[in-house]
Amino acid sequence: MYQKTLAQITEQLQAQFEELDDDLAEELQNSTSVSKADIAHAEQQIGTPFPPFYRALLQHFGTSCWLGIELDDLDQVIENTQWMRQHFANHPIVPQDILQNSIAFAGDGNGNYFLVHDSGVWLPDHDSNECSHEAPSLEQFILNALADNEYE
Repeated sequence: MYQKTLAQITEQLQAQFEELDDDLAEELQNSTSVSKADIAHAEQQIGTPFPPFYRALLQHFGTSCWLGIELDDLDQVIENTQWMRQHFANHPIVPQDILQNSIAFAGDGNGNYFLVHDSGVWLPDHDSNECSHEAPSLEQFILNALADNEYE
């Protein structure tokens, strides 16, 4: 179902990694594979099913690999999703449907976490108390991240 997008991501990564020295390319591609059982366990801990494309990314690329951003490992995803739900529970900046039915899958490097939801990717900012809609889908978010964050 997502093979075309996964192939497009793989192609973009290969093109970017060809221009890097071997050590950096290997570090960026280093990932931890994720099994269906591990995904099911994380979903159970969070109480929210993962979006299908996020599952496909985890099974294809794993975690802790660079896709324009670094996907967090599942322990971090569980911890960060639970923290987000507690921290923003009484904040009107994040719609409750998004907060309660999303997954905190990656950080922005500033202590904020990207949320993936059926309506796309969101970024609540704990400093500014604003929530921005980053992309209409996780697929588009990853493709944008790769295009914006090329290693040269």
